[in-house]
Formats: sequence, structure tokens, C-alpha cells
Amino acid sequence: MTPEVVQAINYASGHFVMLNELHDKVGERIASLLQCEAAMVTSGAASALTLGTAGVLTGTDRQKIADLPNLANMKSEVIVQKAHRLGYEHAIRNCGVRLIEVETPEAARAGDHLHTAMMFFYNNNNREGQIPDVEFVRPRQEARRPHAQRRGGGRAAGREPLEVHEDGVRPRGLPREGRACGARRVPASCSGASPSSRRPA
Repeated sequence: MTPEVVQAINYASGHFVMLNELHDKVGERIASLLQCEAAMVTSGAASALTLGTAGVLTGTDRQKIADLPNLANMKSEVIVQKAHRLGYEHAIRNCGVRLIEVETPEAARAGDHLHTAMMFFYNNNNREGQIPDVEFVRPRQEARRPHAQRRGGGRAAGREPLEVHEDGVRPRGLPREGRACGARRVPASCSGASPSSRRPA
């Protein structure tokens, strides 16, 4: 780790803070740097996908948050291209949703209905499959409804309702840091859907 990072850690270690407040302020700072509405730090991309999916499903409804992964009275399907299936999808399915696999733009549009919670797109596979990113998210953008994109580290962030990032460097073998960022309503819901949300630090 760089001396600046070590210095920041040493400085922070001597001060008491409320962890929820610190988490929120860090998210606000990251959002300002990325020029998006909101952001939150997670323990990695998988965590960001789980919390992001939970936030999309529940919003800030405390009863729905408590009910997860029971999706009664909630949308329960996530659309994904067949070429974009990957190990990270387990993080999405942790919330109880069912993945709906599509291969063509027509199938994606037809599958997007009242039971659809969101659409998932893996940017690293943009050249695989029949539906490029712009075409895949267009119906959701036009309807202003949630879609999630999994990006690698170093990409521009916050242009979609929910983007999930993971830094590509492991400092001293520590787990990679993840981020969920995008429209204000989604990271705010992610924070509310976290199991530790608003508990005393």
C-alpha cells in the first residue's frame, strides 16, 4: 500500500466514528468523484450484485427487506443473455430471483414484463451474444426501469441505474473492493437492504 494510504489508515484508527455514517459519507465522496448520483462500497463485486439486486427488489420498504428471499408480492425475474451467464450470477440469485435467459433483442423485449425486476449485462462479454449493451438496455432506459451492469475496475461509472465495479488490484493480498453506483434511488435501497443496515456500530 502507498504511504498515503497507510497514513490515512493510521489517522482513522485513532478516532471513533459511527460506521453507518462513515459508510454513507464515503459513498457520497465516491459519487462526487465519479459524477454519479450515489455510490456505496461493498466487500467486492459479488456483494455489490447481491445488495444491488436486493435494493432493486425492495426499494426502502422495510417489510420487503425483512421478507427476502421470499419474493411474494415482489418482482422475481432477472433477464440475462445466454452468453452473459457467469459465476457471479449466484450473487444475484441469492435474493431468490429466477434468471430468464434470452438470446435475441426480440426475446429480451418480450421477456421484459410485470414480473421482471431488472436486466443484467456483463460488460466484459459485450462482443459475445446477439445483443450489444446499447440495444440490451434501451427498453429499460426508455421505461426508466432498473438494469444492472457488471464492469471491471477503471471504467467510467454511474451512467446506469445500477453499475457494479471491482478494482483490479489486490493490495497485499486483501480482498478486492467493490462498488455499487448509479441512480440515487438504487444505492440508497442497497444500503437499506444490507443486513447490518442502521444497526448500532
